[in-house]
Amino acid sequence: MLSVAGRREVFNLVSPVVFLGGLCVALALNIYAVMRFDVSREDGTIVSTVRVTPGLWNIVVVAASALLLATLLDYAFLENFTYH
Repeated sequence: MLSVAGRREVFNLVSPVVFLGGLCVALALNIYAVMRFDVSREDGTIVSTVRVTPGLWNIVVVAASALLLATLLDYAFLENFTYH
């Protein structure tokens, strides 16, 4: 399937977007489901609050997505910016 040069180039362009994009979407959607941010003003002071409503599977997906994303980004950095 990837023996044709044109297909390999397309795969090399699409696969990072799919893998990294999918992890970022999973991370963002589950953080949005778990956390609420609020900024308000009370007596002239700006007050911000973070509310966390823990859902077991949301936390599991956030943790797994963050670890996989960190692993892929570390791999990409080390593969491209190491001393040779």
